[in-house]
Amino acid sequence: MSKNNFSGLEEKIISSIKEKGSAIVALSGGVDSAAICALAFRAIGKNLTAVTITSEALSKQDLNDAKLVAKKIGCRHIVVEVEKLSDDGFKENSPLRCYFCRKIDTKEMLKLKEKIGAEVIIDGAHIDDLGDFRPGMKAMSEAKVWSPFIEFGVSKNQIREIAKEFSIPIFDKPAGGCTSSRIPHGTPITREALARVEKSEDFLKGLGFKALRVRDYGESCRVQIDNFKQAQLMQKKIISTLENFGYKQISIEKYIPGTFNRSAENSIPITEVITKS
Repeated sequence: MSKNNFSGLEEKIISSIKEKGSAIVALSGGVDSAAICALAFRAIGKNLTAVTITSEALSKQDLNDAKLVAKKIGCRHIVVEVEKLSDDGFKENSPLRCYFCRKIDTKEMLKLKEKIGAEVIIDGAHIDDLGDFRPGMKAMSEAKVWSPFIEFGVSKNQIREIAKEFSIPIFDKPAGGCTSSRIPHGTPITREALARVEKSEDFLKGLGFKALRVRDYGESCRVQIDNFKQAQLMQKKIISTLENFGYKQISIEKYIPGTFNRSAENSIPITEVITKS
């Protein structure tokens, strides 16, 4: 893509990043961070370092996507592995879990920022994030992480268009969040639960479903799937496989973003199976 093909908005973002001289981009494996990483690399090239903080809560798919994006863009990429379950604030899983999670992430990124000598840490937060409860953004703010998409009023749909223009392979990847977000607040996070969720979601994605969540309640789960009609046709296979993963009670529902905190009475179950203990 030649510079002349950039929109005025993209030009402003690139110019603003260029003024920083050097930067670290938090690359999570999602489309938001991929898009800002592409713009930042266009702005400062080799003076950009993409950083992915990996832990028990980051799926292997997201890590692989982050590596794929960095390779496609051509930027330097550092993967830092941390142990988040050793942090009580994260493990206890209160409504502030994302704050403690991001504190761990920013601590590592601040270390790298100093080591590399970067001027700023950049993330892919956008204006649509501002209308939701996101305590993780407070931790990012405390670490003085810069969010160009928020500064320039960029929405999620615009970000997808930017990612598509840069031929980012995950431009249409559905929003996902880390696997710890599948465990209800107040229920301590365990390594076993995270692994169970990841295995279940990988299986469902393998069946061709895209936007989905497997909400973990220990021995039971709520499977939320975007393609509800297709899920109905495959419910026996879904239930049988998830039973093998350890769930004894399984409901399959229409995936509606933002419904995790609603009462189960407001869900839309198509089937529920209770197996013998």
